[in-house]
Amino acid sequence: MLGEKVSSITIDLPSQFLDKADIFSEKINSELASAFFHVSNLKQIVMLTADLSNSAKDKEISNHVGSVIQKIKQSEDATQKALDALQELDSIGSKKE
Repeated sequence: MLGEKVSSITIDLPSQFLDKADIFSEKINSELASAFFHVSNLKQIVMLTADLSNSAKDKEISNHVGSVIQKIKQSEDATQKALDALQELDSIGSKKE
C-alpha cells in the first residue's frame, strides 16, 4: 500500500522548464536540482522498503524504515532550501518594482 502511494509521486520536468532553466540563477537551479534529487531518492528507498519480503527480519525492516526517515528529512531540508531560494528571487523582484 505504501509502495503504491509513493509510486504515484512523479517529478517529471517538462521540456519547457529545461529549455528555460537559464532564467534562474545557478544557485536556484542547484537548489531545485537538489530538491528534485532528494525527493526522487526518497521515492526509490520507499519503494525498496515496500518491496521487502514478508520474511524480512525485524532488523532489516528497521534499517529500511530508518533510511526512509533520514531521506524524508533530507528531502524536507532540500525542498525548504529551494523554496527559500525562490522566495529570495521573488523578494528581489518585488523590490525592483
